[in-house]
Amino acid sequence: MSVFKSLAEEHGLLRALGRRLRLTLDGREERGTPREARNILLVLLQALAGHERFEDRVFAKPFAASAAATNALAVLARQHAAISELRAEAEALLQEGAETDLRVLRAPAERLIRMLEEHFEEEERDLWPQLNAIDDRGARERADREAAERLEELERELMSYWSAVGEYLTRDP
Repeated sequence: MSVFKSLAEEHGLLRALGRRLRLTLDGREERGTPREARNILLVLLQALAGHERFEDRVFAKPFAASAAATNALAVLARQHAAISELRAEAEALLQEGAETDLRVLRAPAERLIRMLEEHFEEEERDLWPQLNAIDDRGARERADREAAERLEELERELMSYWSAVGEYLTRDP
């Protein structure tokens, strides 16, 4: 599987979590409850941390010698830093307690979802073509293998996160 297909599928999983969170926060999800919104946000935050680490690895190696990609990588780093700040803000709100008012979570969650959508779009439009243009076949093959492995890992992590969140929220205080 190509690095682009793997990343597109991973972006798709994260976008789906974002859409589901938005629907839940807006009260449009049939089973949308404060607990469901927190669960989705917790899973999204955990998945994003792994996704960012993976992107940093997969893009840095083949671009190491590419002067043309310097700007694209700088943009990616700035976006990851901004996303990390929002992740930290949302995590802090969630740690304040299980009864956090959804109105308090709505603003940072919406900013995070919007930022992710823009980040994925820009990455797919600007960074991927530059990665695709690199002549180092070995680097591309390594990136392809790493991306396929990461996608499988993310799918397992998502299931694990859902289980961990469910167990955490159902245990006695």
